[in-house]
Amino acid sequence: MNLLRHLPPLLLLAGTSCVPEVEDLEVGATIDEATLTVEKSAFGSAADPQGTPQGTFRLTLSLGEFASGGSDVRVEQFALVNAETQEAYLSPVLLAASDPVQFRVEVNSSKQHRYTLAYDKPVKVGGLCGAKQVQFTGTIFDGARGKTTAVKSQPIAVSCP
Repeated sequence: MNLLRHLPPLLLLAGTSCVPEVEDLEVGATIDEATLTVEKSAFGSAADPQGTPQGTFRLTLSLGEFASGGSDVRVEQFALVNAETQEAYLSPVLLAASDPVQFRVEVNSSKQHRYTLAYDKPVKVGGLCGAKQVQFTGTIFDGARGKTTAVKSQPIAVSCP
């Protein structure tokens, strides 16, 4: 008889379910440790300045513990935008040829890579240097889920000459 008294609370517990958060089921992405400087160029003019962007950022991809399996993730593109208006200054961002565009992310793990800008010729930098802050933005494709996910860094200041 003593067991019957505990039966209703046990039945209530059996009826509840824990629903995993989205980040536990899909590949999540973050951009951090972003830096950006512009090297002055002899090309261009005061009204239309040019320079060579230099910088890096770290992309971290992670897959939660409740995912059904690992995923092949493809980096689609990155851009450099005004943090306030989201106006694109460099799109797509040119990256070092050795930077990977494909990752395998397993359940309950993460992968990281530091990307490096690969500009070897000056580009127009008037808007870029005039912005208070910029952000690296991008998209990744989670192959196992067939889903594209946007990712962006925190706003950063640009160091211009």
